[in-house]
Amino acid sequence: MEHKILNIAYASYCVAKDNDSTRIKQLYKDMLIMAKQKGFDVFNLTEVLQHKKVVDDLLFRVGDGQLKHYFYNWNVQACEAEDIGMIML
Repeated sequence: MEHKILNIAYASYCVAKDNDSTRIKQLYKDMLIMAKQKGFDVFNLTEVLQHKKVVDDLLFRVGDGQLKHYFYNWNVQACEAEDIGMIML
């Protein structure tokens, strides 16, 4: 059977109260359940902020590419994924 459409859900920047790892895991568990119920085939997660706390426990696998964050006219040195965050105004 040939598939012509791949439905992908993305989670970029998500936080939970007090950055508590239990709350963050529950947030992602809920999002995974909702994505499955809505018919998504893939759930992508960026490895920023406190997301490292959930990727192993929820069986996320490392993708085959590298995600680049680009901020116009900013010069940012290399840093760890959990040190990256953004506030949208």
